[in-house]
Amino acid sequence: MAGELAGKVIFLTGGGQGIGRECARAYTQAGATVAVADINLAAAEDAVATTLGGHGLAVACDVASSASVQEAIAATLARYGRLDVIHN
Repeated sequence: MAGELAGKVIFLTGGGQGIGRECARAYTQAGATVAVADINLAAAEDAVATTLGGHGLAVACDVASSASVQEAIAATLARYGRLDVIHN
């Protein structure tokens, strides 16, 4: 579904569950591609598989660790080539 975020790449922390997961759904419905970053990789993978219909990237990310954040962003950039929005 194309929308106001069509073609945008969003890095979303805490996207594996709760409000973050619903934000991922809303971004996807608005046309964005979402990298779901969560300290719980299994939750992020489940969000991508079930909530986003397999369209997106699940990455492990502990926002308390700058190295973890850098690795997650690097994985997103490697996959999509850019970031348009970072949502924490």
